[in-house]
Amino acid sequence: AKIMKIPQAQYGDILAVHSYNPGASLVRWWTDGIVDHIACCIGDGLIIDARPFRGVQQHPIEFGLENHSWILLRLKSQFNSVSADKQAASKAWLQSNIGKGYDWKGLAGFPLSREMDSKNRFYCSELCFGWKRQEGIILIERTPDGLVSPQNILGCPLLEVIDVDWKEKNQSIPGV
Repeated sequence: AKIMKIPQAQYGDILAVHSYNPGASLVRWWTDGIVDHIACCIGDGLIIDARPFRGVQQHPIEFGLENHSWILLRLKSQFNSVSADKQAASKAWLQSNIGKGYDWKGLAGFPLSREMDSKNRFYCSELCFGWKRQEGIILIERTPDGLVSPQNILGCPLLEVIDVDWKEKNQSIPGV
């Protein structure tokens, strides 16, 4: 398998992924999107994300990216003034969620919890939303149904595309 290196990734970046499996296709169809997974870059080549059957885990950024398309996102400079204290607190919040389960109810369409700090389960974009909220950044306003999808995060006007490895020739990428 090809190992992907994403050298430009740094703390605070968001990795949006287009995977090639039936579950991923279902997420893209359900959210009318081009991406199906979101991961939180915490620096040193590591990400924290939530995956079905695995829950919240920390692993190398290239874990599971073999032969998948991805887009690296970063807060635009005018929104990227998070203090070192807030960064440390948000990273600690993310790490405190490692080992928690996957939020199947959320994925199935139940609203995003307003009590993010007391959650025991997350789906990927919900975890990312909570991480950035810990930094005082609201990536998107709540959707009418209270959900946040990978596509919602990809389309966030606060973010810009930093790097891309896109294999889908028939799909364009917003912002590129």
